[in-house]
Amino acid sequence: MNDYRKKCSGAANRKRAAEKLQAEQQVLSKTPTLQTIFSKRTYDQHPPVSAGPSSTSNEQSDEFPAEISDHQTEYDDQIAYWRNVLRRVVAAIKALAVRELPFRGSEEKFGSKNNGNFLMLLEFLAEFDPFLANHINTFGNKGSGSTSYTTKTIYEEFIGLIANKVISTVISEAKLGKYFSLIVDSTPDISYVDQLSFNLRYVKPDGVPVERFLQFIENPGHKAEALAAAVFTTLDTLELNIADCRGQSYDNAYNMSGQYSGLQARIKKENALADYVPCAAHSLNLVGGCAVEKCSEAASFFSLV
Repeated sequence: MNDYRKKCSGAANRKRAAEKLQAEQQVLSKTPTLQTIFSKRTYDQHPPVSAGPSSTSNEQSDEFPAEISDHQTEYDDQIAYWRNVLRRVVAAIKALAVRELPFRGSEEKFGSKNNGNFLMLLEFLAEFDPFLANHINTFGNKGSGSTSYTTKTIYEEFIGLIANKVISTVISEAKLGKYFSLIVDSTPDISYVDQLSFNLRYVKPDGVPVERFLQFIENPGHKAEALAAAVFTTLDTLELNIADCRGQSYDNAYNMSGQYSGLQARIKKENALADYVPCAAHSLNLVGGCAVEKCSEAASFFSLV
């Protein structure tokens, strides 16, 4: 050959290949497999009992490599640390949510006077909790890309989880009572965007009637057909059967209370037992308004006011 390389015969090539394969198998035989690693993890909870003085450290090392034990210990320590952080974070979230207090401030930063109630509460707890104080000092103001479990992302996620749990509990109670009534009304939020307030009224197993708010629904419009579609979709999502509805209450607007095509009429087409009761407060308001209009003195007084 021009490059002075020696050309091996076929037998020599096969021999070299066999030697290479044997060397690879020897290396693999000394490498612990995933099955071996996970089977030994149980020793963290139930360490092997020593057989006596005859047991050697080498035998224990073969049974359970020290490297794996160190990694498992570090892994367990990390789990315990972040669980302790989340216990304190969830306690703060529950305290603010139960009292309907706002979480966010104008600045999401520890040490700022404008960081909102959530971070303020964590700072207050840290004054009496060295663990939380050390966590805030270490991870508090590192910014995006760093895990701290003290930002708006985590408490918004927990609020969603808590809300889902509350809704599932209310639905379970309503299903135990079987029958329920609907209360639906549209109301503008702080930005003047209309949304539907969806409420259930039912009787608990102990015989006490309760009324529960479930959720806001994005207002599909003010037509009865769109409102009915939104109600039926919400009932399907909550896994409530419209056949178990025994009452419905809305305001006196025509799209809600209309005798032929209002929301109550469309629901009665699906379930004739769902009796409609107009909102008493709205009816009283209409009566008061009409009465004032008939009195000139009262009309001029309220116009002036």
